[in-house]
Amino acid sequence: MTDPTAGNGILVKVHGEDIAAGSQRLPAAGPDQQAELSVVVDAKYLGKVRITYRLGKSPRRHRNLWFWTACHAAVVPSPE
Repeated sequence: MTDPTAGNGILVKVHGEDIAAGSQRLPAAGPDQQAELSVVVDAKYLGKVRITYRLGKSPRRHRNLWFWTACHAAVVPSPE
C-alpha cells in the first residue's frame, strides 16, 4: 500500500467515476468554501476511499469560475 502522507496517495488507482461520484457530494464551489474538503466513497475495486478535493479558481481574471479538483486519496481502514 502507498504511504498516505506522500503525494496524491492512491489517487491514480481510483476510477474517474468514483472521483466524479465524490465530487457530486461537495457543495457548490465558490469563494466562501474551505480550501479543501474530503468525502468517503465506496470505490468499486478499492473499497472505502477518502478523496480530498482542493478548491480552485480559473486563472483568467475576467471570469469567476470556481471548481473542485481531486488532489489526494487514501483507503479508509475497516473498523475490525
